[in-house]
Amino acid sequence: MSTLPKEPLQQELNALFRYMQRVRQEVAAIDRPVDQNHGFVSMGDQMDAIVEATEAATNTIMEAMESSEEANSKLREQVTDPEQLALLDQITTNANKVFEACAFQDITGQRVNKVAKSMSMLKTG
Repeated sequence: MSTLPKEPLQQELNALFRYMQRVRQEVAAIDRPVDQNHGFVSMGDQMDAIVEATEAATNTIMEAMESSEEANSKLREQVTDPEQLALLDQITTNANKVFEACAFQDITGQRVNKVAKSMSMLKTG
């Protein structure tokens, strides 16, 4: 019976977890205006910054997941135990869910971009 080497996948998952923790800290630290001098332009700028930050985070997550999937594929070539293969299938299923969530974020980013452009038009119009 083949044993499943856990280290490469565990390292990838730990790196992804650390990155997500950092993103949470950065989102929590977003500066909010406290006076009335921050109008539509500032809100539009904030929305642009949010779109850029989430796009960068999404790209990093997708790259990490692609790397995890590559490690998963390499492990799959070495594993013959049905239980371990089932675990690899579960990892693939979970990775696909992450990819789907990232695609949703991309669509959300496009919508936020449209709102930001509309806000800019209101300011200049």
